[in-house]
Amino acid sequence: MESGASPESGVLRLKSHVSLKLPEVALEWSAASKTFHTVPGQVMRQAYIGIAILLVVGLLNAGLFLALSHLASVRRPTAIKASAYESGIDPLGDTRDRFSVKFYIVAILFIVFDIETIFFLPWAAIFRELGLFGLIEMLVFVLVLGAGLAYAWKKGALEWE
Repeated sequence: MESGASPESGVLRLKSHVSLKLPEVALEWSAASKTFHTVPGQVMRQAYIGIAILLVVGLLNAGLFLALSHLASVRRPTAIKASAYESGIDPLGDTRDRFSVKFYIVAILFIVFDIETIFFLPWAAIFRELGLFGLIEMLVFVLVLGAGLAYAWKKGALEWE
């Protein structure tokens, strides 16, 4: 079998048993040189076609279900339905009351440890390339966050009264 690229399949065949997968490239046939050549800028556009289709289908789906729920809903306004509602009970007190600082501390701790888990994903993806240096770097990161968690625990930030 001859060596050559098949633009339809994207597979380069060498000899009889070796196949290499080529990246998807836009090719045009040149009648003058009787060869295929790549189209500038076409590869980048092809990479985003799937994302654009997904975005359009998602927006159409959301719009369709919003329209269907609006058309199918029954509207019977009453005074009870129009009243304020909080977690199944009537609202008590003023809306401008002060909140305990514990709410904010728990929210900040959640964000810190949520971001910590997000930093683990790219590190895990290239862990083998980083080697021992990457492992030590992540251990230092985890130790610093562990020290912050121990401090918050010692100060009672995790205790709910």
